[in-house]
Amino acid sequence: MFDSSKKIVVSGLQRSGHHAVAIWLLHQQYGVRKFQIQTLSQWFFFLESFNNISYLLNNPLRPEEGEGKEHFEQLFAEYEYTQPELIVMTHGVDDCKGEEIKEVLSKSGVFDIWCEKIIVLRDFYNWAASCLGMVLRDGDKPLEQLFNETHIQTYIDHCERYLDDDPDFEFVLFNEWVESKDYRKQIAETIGLEFTDAAREQTSIFGGGSSFDGLAHLKTASQMNVNERYLQLLDNPTYQKMIKSNPRAIKLSERIFYELCNKAHAFS
Repeated sequence: MFDSSKKIVVSGLQRSGHHAVAIWLLHQQYGVRKFQIQTLSQWFFFLESFNNISYLLNNPLRPEEGEGKEHFEQLFAEYEYTQPELIVMTHGVDDCKGEEIKEVLSKSGVFDIWCEKIIVLRDFYNWAASCLGMVLRDGDKPLEQLFNETHIQTYIDHCERYLDDDPDFEFVLFNEWVESKDYRKQIAETIGLEFTDAAREQTSIFGGGSSFDGLAHLKTASQMNVNERYLQLLDNPTYQKMIKSNPRAIKLSERIFYELCNKAHAFS
């Protein structure tokens, strides 16, 4: 199904930035110069450019969420006649370790294990801060819904795959993606897309936008200092416990984001 379309699966833990990256990837096509996604449903979106159409699907392989996702493949098959140029799917779940991602894709009639698979990684300090920030912002969900042992083990799995240069996945370091236009260009070229940098300024609406700013920067995402979120929670006892309780994840994160990226240490 959709054999002529380029397919990209973007995975990541909640608050990792994978939605922002997925939206941006959809816009890396010839002639696309600004954010121009249109909505078909709460999880089904499209983009038109030069008589071509592309689709963005938010967690379509999670039938437990309802909203028509339990009939995703039958529903999406009706759009095969449009011959989309690009299909970008997010797959962000509690347990989205590398093997789980491949297993889910192996059972899909639309995607498969040979499509482009991307894992978005964010440094542990800011990821943890954004998880707690969302809980404090919304006030209606426990921290364990975003940050528990399953999430930690998934985070470790992603880091180890990155450090082992896992050939089954491409990786996007969210911290670098935010800061460096050259890095974003390199990502687009590696995946075989046309670099436009369109939609870089678009804040993802999924999950209510930013954990700290909500949708205040809907069209000015670069004005948010997302790589220093940890500074806003340094004195929070819950945040301090989140950091101190996860030395292995911290060690891997520091190796990737500070040693290999030659960045200053973020936390002490």
